Amino acid sequence: MRTLLYASVYFVFCAISNGQQYQLKNGRRFALSEVKIVDKKFVASIVTPTGLQEYNFTSADISSVTFPYSEPFAEAQKLFVQEKYKDALDQLEQVFQSQKAYIMLPGSLWSQALMLQLDIMAKTGKNADDAKQMKDVNLMDPSDIEAVNELADILKTREISKLQETVKTSENVQVQSRSLLRCGDLLKAEGKIEEAAKTYMLVTAFFSTEPMLSLRATVAAAECVYQMQRREDAVKLLSDYMIDNPNTPYKDIFETKIKMFKTTEKPKVEK
Repeated sequence: MRTLLYASVYFVFCAISNGQQYQLKNGRRFALSEVKIVDKKFVASIVTPTGLQEYNFTSADISSVTFPYSEPFAEAQKLFVQEKYKDALDQLEQVFQSQKAYIMLPGSLWSQALMLQLDIMAKTGKNADDAKQMKDVNLMDPSDIEAVNELADILKTREISKLQETVKTSENVQVQSRSLLRCGDLLKAEGKIEEAAKTYMLVTAFFSTEPMLSLRATVAAAECVYQMQRREDAVKLLSDYMIDNPNTPYKDIFETKIKMFKTTEKPKVEK
């Protein structure tokens, strides 16, 4: 019995130390491996010296959840950066299917996948409301519902002033940073390349806590600078990012872009 107890404590400790856990509002923490979801209720099975004990809680008791690494979601993000949007959507379908049971959790992988899907729809000129997953939005955590609805709104607008106001008024950093990304995209589409580059860099300056969005902004800014025939500056933006993030899984993408920037002349655009 003592051996079983030590083994159980060891595996729980590993899970928590790896960040895969539920954090409750009362301060308690449970490893994901300890918890089962039954009829939208959560049951944590805790090993104690006297045996297993159960602790019941609901989604309303959860402060935050740190999820395990998702290969399909990570691949979808990488494909998005490479502008391979159809392949990214295929990867997101796997996330939607595997994570549906956790849709009610704050910051769920399901909701993160939906936000990325909306980003893709904006890039491909499609209406956010047409995403079939939008019918399940009300099943998500209230904070995620608000974020997704805000995101759907900003991806539909073409008013830069409205997007800038969202940056000031929204309390969600993903919405704020995506509003700036949207501003940059609109400015770039209007041919205001220098202004677009400066807007993208605001994301990297003020929202570094959102690493994926900051990375996307860095790539977009570098592409704008390259269009302005400032190839050395474009290369420096990407090189500096790799220096600051030596373990980035996007190293191959950055190296390919740097090589292209160095060897290909981009026609100059009007500022």
